Order: sequence, then C-alpha cells, then structure tokens
Amino acid sequence: FFLTRKVVPDWAYDLLKQSKYSYMQFSINTSNPLDWAKLSPNAVPLDTAYEQVAEMHRQGIYISIQVNPIVAGITGNDDIVKLIHELAARGADHLIFKFVEIVYSSIEGMKKQMRLRFRDRAQKFEDLFTCNIGGFRTIDEDYRKEGLKLFWKECKKAGIKMSLCYEYEFERDEKGQVLNSRGISMGHKFISNDQCHGHRVPLFT
Repeated sequence: FFLTRKVVPDWAYDLLKQSKYSYMQFSINTSNPLDWAKLSPNAVPLDTAYEQVAEMHRQGIYISIQVNPIVAGITGNDDIVKLIHELAARGADHLIFKFVEIVYSSIEGMKKQMRLRFRDRAQKFEDLFTCNIGGFRTIDEDYRKEGLKLFWKECKKAGIKMSLCYEYEFERDEKGQVLNSRGISMGHKFISNDQCHGHRVPLFT
C-alpha cells in the first residue's frame, strides 16, 4: 500500500494497479479546509486530496482512509460526519477512525500547539483530552464512544465500510467499576469490513 498527505506520484498508481490486493491510503482528519491547513500544514489542499481519492477510484484502486487523529474539541463529530459523506461521494472504500492519543511527555507540547493554532477552541480540546488509558492520554471515553456510534451509523448510511485503529475502553465489572487502566480494544464492536485496513488480503509466502 501507499500512504501520503501529499501529491501521489504516477509510479504509485502504476504499482498499485499491478495487484488486486494493493490499496491506497490517505490520512484525512477534517472536512474543514482551514482546519486541515493548520492540522497538516505540509499536506496538499483538502480539495486536492479529495480529487486524488476520486482519481484512485476512477482507476479501480482500493482506497482506505485514515481518519486519524481526530482532535476532539478542534474537530467536532459533525465535521467527521461531513467528511464521511465527502469521501464516500468520491469513491473511498473504507475508513479507519482514531481519536488523538499521545505519550504523557508530549501532553503539554500538544496543548501549546492547539493554543497557538486554534486559540478559542483549544480549551474545549483540553477539557476533552483527559482520559489516561494504556499509558497514553486520549479523549474522554464517553465522548469517543458516542462519536464512534455516530460514525458507524453514518458510514452505514453512506455505504462505506469502517474500522478502528487502536481505540480502547476501560474494562469494567458488572457494577461499572474499572478493573484496570490498561484498556481493552473496541475494534470488534466497530468493524464492518474483513479486517482493520479494509479488504481481505491472503498471506503470501
């Protein structure tokens, strides 16, 4: 597979079409062009990214999109819903969702970047960026779950497959008490395709 946020070179199209098991991945995490420019300052404009998705589809190449990272508070769930339908309209086959998470040593640096780039929305991000699970800081568990339920509904409506990428919830007992802070995968709850990256690929030896 080939993954980029930049211009796809001609040779990538040629190589990907040599095998039906190959696929293209783009990383797109907002439908807002201005936010996209701030979140991915070295990437192609959002319209160009959409055009490349459409061209890959036109040439018969399987397309799996990393909607990653979803920076909650900066990017709202309604924004991601719009992105789902924008990508489905251009022929994307599969979406992979992941809310932002980082190691503890990078937390303050990330907060600083959000304040510099998004000012008025940075506080909402910080208010949601509170969940410590599996040795990482991520978005509030309830917020993530509600978002994923919404994305599942909208993907089904748009006719596009989905999965998660290392998205965890706390393991709880029957009373709802947290048993440990390592977290357990939510992947099996939100997958509508053969595997997390999309279509099934056989094992070659």
